[in-house]
Amino acid sequence: MTEPSRYIFQVSRDEATRLAPMVLPAAEGTPPVPPNAAHDGSPASVAAALRSLVGSSAAAVEAEIVLDERLVQSRVLAVPPLAPRHRQAAVELAFEPFMAEPLEERRVVWTLLEEAADGAAPGADLTVAAWAAPRAWLEELLAAFAAARWQAEWIVPEAALWLPRLRELAAERGPTLLAVRRASSTLLLLGEAGRPPAWTTAADEGDLRRAARQMTALLAGRPLACLAWQGDEGCEPGEALRSLAPQAAVERLAPDVAAILDEAAAGTRPLPNFRSGPLASGRSRQRLVRHALAAGGLLLVGLVLWTVANFWQARQLRAASARSAAAQAALWQGLFPGKPVPGDVPVHLSSECRRLQALAGAEGPAAGPSALSRLRLVLSAVPPKARLDLDEIRVDPVEVTLQGETEDHQTAEALAQAIDRLAEFSCAPPRSENLAPHRTTFVLRASPRKAAPGQEGQR
Repeated sequence: MTEPSRYIFQVSRDEATRLAPMVLPAAEGTPPVPPNAAHDGSPASVAAALRSLVGSSAAAVEAEIVLDERLVQSRVLAVPPLAPRHRQAAVELAFEPFMAEPLEERRVVWTLLEEAADGAAPGADLTVAAWAAPRAWLEELLAAFAAARWQAEWIVPEAALWLPRLRELAAERGPTLLAVRRASSTLLLLGEAGRPPAWTTAADEGDLRRAARQMTALLAGRPLACLAWQGDEGCEPGEALRSLAPQAAVERLAPDVAAILDEAAAGTRPLPNFRSGPLASGRSRQRLVRHALAAGGLLLVGLVLWTVANFWQARQLRAASARSAAAQAALWQGLFPGKPVPGDVPVHLSSECRRLQALAGAEGPAAGPSALSRLRLVLSAVPPKARLDLDEIRVDPVEVTLQGETEDHQTAEALAQAIDRLAEFSCAPPRSENLAPHRTTFVLRASPRKAAPGQEGQR
């Protein structure tokens, strides 16, 4: 995309002047591009004059317009100290009585000159400089720019460019008269510390002399301390200005309009701009949309990379899980050949380990007697003459269970009482059932007694 060429123009009532770049290189075989062009004041004529001041090689143009003070109406106003969001309406309300046309037909811009002074009464007014331009004229000019595919981010009144510099000179040097010389007019600005500035435009030398005298009369006899001058190279202030303050220091200002506009664009120095509010270009919104799209694109790329990373990690985990399952199956087949591999090998191996530990008495040095020794103790309590036909013997850490047949109930109860007399076991009465003469089934459960504290180590 081609970067637009930047041009700064000053537009007066009947003439347009190219302020930057001052000189354009002429193409071979074509006349040089003039720095000035006349117009009749209509937006279409102004746009045509500006197009004639642009080099033919410029494919895209970014125009910044400085309006002559005679094209706008300006005023220094006092407004209530409202919140910033309400100040535009307050300035318009204060400006409306001085307008020759209804407020709806004007576009008003303003800049704050000074806040309420320290020690002032609460609610003291703010001092602002305001400018009003015909809304229809501005809209038609912007439409002509759009038709020519020009970009125009700044349309500013000329006095607003120099008010900050005037304030600085007045604070440093004292009462200052700043003159900005153009091809067909001269802008005069008067500044004094602690007082609102004043400005006017003079069309010729006689008008300049009268305007300068009127402005210095505002000083009420105080002498000018500084005469600041900004104009074309080699041009010096005339006798009309020098005669007003022969003792004043003369300071030449650099033609730094581009620098002033750059500071305003960067937000370091506020500047009233007719290309704002209802007439805003929308480039800020477009820039915001582009940044949002870029951020969305980066977010989308991040999500895609995150998803790919998750899929890759899941694939690695599945492969590791498959390798682990194969290793577990191989271990099971090595331990239990011919048995089917269970679904959860670690759980089955853990259960088998606990079972073997219980049978082998491998619970550690503090564990109780082994299953074989407990079974031997229980069977040692069987009465000598008792006849038992045992169908099931089950030994676990909780109890020893005997299930079988004997001759009668009394024999089963005698066995339970004999086991209960053992020091190591307690035995509840058995559950028995008479099946036939001399055939009685029984189930007997013997539980290990809990050792008293201190006895475990004495055994």
